[in-house]
Amino acid sequence: MRLFPKQSGMYLHTIVETSGKIVTFLPSEAVVRFDDMDYIFSYEKEKKEDGKPFTENRMVEVKKEVVDGGYTEIIVPEGFNIK
Repeated sequence: MRLFPKQSGMYLHTIVETSGKIVTFLPSEAVVRFDDMDYIFSYEKEKKEDGKPFTENRMVEVKKEVVDGGYTEIIVPEGFNIK
């Protein structure tokens, strides 16, 4: 597809959907790289330790796929509940 500007210096930025494939994606900054592997943080539960409340999360290894427009498609481990 070639886009021609109406006036010099004016262009159109567009996203064209080419597939009906359903994917899992997150904002790119939610995917963390550590020791040459990609991870996301998954909520586990609310806890108290020494009387102080905190949220417990776990790192889940994922596989990065397509990165576009500030979002990253990820493949999660089999059996991982994405809800």
